[in-house]
Amino acid sequence: LQILVIILFTALACWRTEVVQKKYHLHDPQWIVIDEVLGMLVTALFTLHYFSWWISIAIIFALFRFFDIIKFWPASYFDKKMHHGAGTILDDIISAIYAGLTFLFIQIGLKHSGII
Repeated sequence: LQILVIILFTALACWRTEVVQKKYHLHDPQWIVIDEVLGMLVTALFTLHYFSWWISIAIIFALFRFFDIIKFWPASYFDKKMHHGAGTILDDIISAIYAGLTFLFIQIGLKHSGII
């Protein structure tokens, strides 16, 4: 259900972001933050609940921001080459998947090493 809601909100965000960007003749303005909200939600999908809620949120936030700033391919493609609302949103979704997988591997590694 969470994945379905995220997909629906992503589609809606792509459309609305395109409308706003065309209206103001901007590409990925900083005051559009739905892409970051969706990115955090996608990253949170990879939580195994080994940490407290606050620790998980802090790690998710740090990892998502790291990957959102670095923009490994294909996030960089969506950010630089796709001048549509979908590009604005999807670069953060890709970064969130990288962040989520990293968080998943951290959790699994710590669990298997006996640290948590």
